[in-house]
Amino acid sequence: RGSGSADDDDSNPWSPPPTAAPIPAPSILFLGTGSSQPSPHRNVSSTLVSLDASTSLLLDCGEGTVAQLLAVADAAALGKVKIVWISHPHADHCMGLRDFLRRRATVADDVVTVVCPKGVGWWLEGEDCRVIGCERFVDGKGEAEGMEFLTRFKSVKVKHCLDSYALAFEGPGWGKFLYSGDCRPSADLAAVGKAWGGVDVLLHEATFEDELAAEAKAKKHSTVKEAMTIGKEAGAKHTVLTHFSQRYPGLPAVEDEGEGCVVAWDWMLVTPENIDGAKGELYKKLKPYFAEEAEPLEDDLKVGDEDVRKILEEPGGFTQLAKGCK
Repeated sequence: RGSGSADDDDSNPWSPPPTAAPIPAPSILFLGTGSSQPSPHRNVSSTLVSLDASTSLLLDCGEGTVAQLLAVADAAALGKVKIVWISHPHADHCMGLRDFLRRRATVADDVVTVVCPKGVGWWLEGEDCRVIGCERFVDGKGEAEGMEFLTRFKSVKVKHCLDSYALAFEGPGWGKFLYSGDCRPSADLAAVGKAWGGVDVLLHEATFEDELAAEAKAKKHSTVKEAMTIGKEAGAKHTVLTHFSQRYPGLPAVEDEGEGCVVAWDWMLVTPENIDGAKGELYKKLKPYFAEEAEPLEDDLKVGDEDVRKILEEPGGFTQLAKGCK
């Protein structure tokens, strides 16, 4: 697991720090880059955005987020999280939140701000946190308590499930930052980037490869190409892709071998210094590793003369394969 899988060299610039080490800042540490449920390679959604040595934001908090973080960082990293953003009420984006809040309370005395949809807010009643609804920030940050270190903080309504939001913020370290959450491509999110004169980072879901555009539309997700298009429209210097369907056991297909984007991976640590190299160089390092791993997965699945990959891409395909295998 982690970005160091394809390269045992300790100097790998995208590897996380040793266990129990502080997280460098500014940085982006990916704690979960898969969708729906955990897989051997990707946990469910969570991303730690460190702005400086004492301040970070947690973007979504799927189950296992705390375990993922403490596997590569000291417990002090929990206390440095000042804002938790929950993009929508699906379990793979919020089921780790209560665990996170209780573990954080053991190392920090201040109150963390949780910005979330109403349904998640009700679930947090009795927890030690400051809860603010995502809808509060549709018109911008205002004078919200606990956000003094940010210049801008804005919610953008997006198409996914009820009460789904993207996030736009500006602060130290990373500058202007957009996070899509789960959604169809959003012209409104791109418009924020344009209005801000472009952004430094767009973190966008890319659940499906481009050949599954119809399924992405039906399930209100985005394809790789659609995410990249939003990056261009928003004027993003760096587009980072995450939230990949677990149907892809390794790397999703990306044009030009990832030269135009960063393909996020669990425990990948991105900094302003290494983010350009992560766009193509890291993708190329990982590709041979997963090519070797993926071949036996398909060779072992014998279902007559049918195309295994096609079956896997159909609803219920995993059940169909299981019935055909001994």
